[in-house]
Amino acid sequence: MVTDEERDPSEWWPIRANWPEYGPNSYMADAALALLILEDIVIPLAPAPGTKAPTLHVNCNDVFWWACADCEPLPLIGFGKDKEAAFWDLYQRVRTETVVGFGSDSWCCLQRGMRPQTPIEKEWREAGVWSDELEALPSRDPKDCG
Repeated sequence: MVTDEERDPSEWWPIRANWPEYGPNSYMADAALALLILEDIVIPLAPAPGTKAPTLHVNCNDVFWWACADCEPLPLIGFGKDKEAAFWDLYQRVRTETVVGFGSDSWCCLQRGMRPQTPIEKEWREAGVWSDELEALPSRDPKDCG
């Protein structure tokens, strides 16, 4: 986590620990999404051929495999309770993370139903942030990941 003293002065948005406690009924999804985009957690991509709307994805580079550009689709807000819950779960995980990158990366693991590669899992365990919900994910073959 970056402290106020370590923060680049050109970054005008608040540090994550100071993000507002937005949630499903706050009508602030646009502000929450803006914070996630500013932090390079959510990446807006141009519309796919034949579609009109851009898509949103959560960056998960190197979580599942090294040297691999990867992202997990972010469900659009307002199109069903499950999808809305996924968005707000991401926001809360990022807002309250104690290990940098853990919030969005653990969200991606749960969305994909896959554990991170072995060195990342080891790092999270040592940091004390490994959870029961991550433990419930199927184990990976160590040959399949770092």
